[in-house]
Amino acid sequence: MHPLLAVEIAGQNEDEDMLLVKARWYFKHGVKTVWLVLPETREVIFLRGMRNPRRLKMGDPDSGRP
Repeated sequence: MHPLLAVEIAGQNEDEDMLLVKARWYFKHGVKTVWLVLPETREVIFLRGMRNPRRLKMGDPDSGRP
């Protein structure tokens, strides 16, 4: 059984591209949803597959709405 959700928080030496590599790995191994947390930019990227990510920027009331 695979987890439904994986959450990756960027470390000091990690950027969005590095987290996307990890997200691909999770999807390849059966995870259905991945959240990528970027503390420096105060953003969270929600992924269900590698297409159509949703991005939420903290403090932006319109962020993340379809």
